[in-house]
Amino acid sequence: MITDNKIAQIAINTIRTLCIDAIQQANSGHPGTPMAMAPVVYC
Repeated sequence: MITDNKIAQIAINTIRTLCIDAIQQANSGHPGTPMAMAPVVYC
């Protein structure tokens, strides 16, 4: 059974992955801030 907490964690991990992909695609930036701020963005 998927709980709300699991859905939130999947969404946060998806945000992190998309941010890292964007940084790599731009070949610029550091992934630290998006990784740390993903839960804040989700809320």
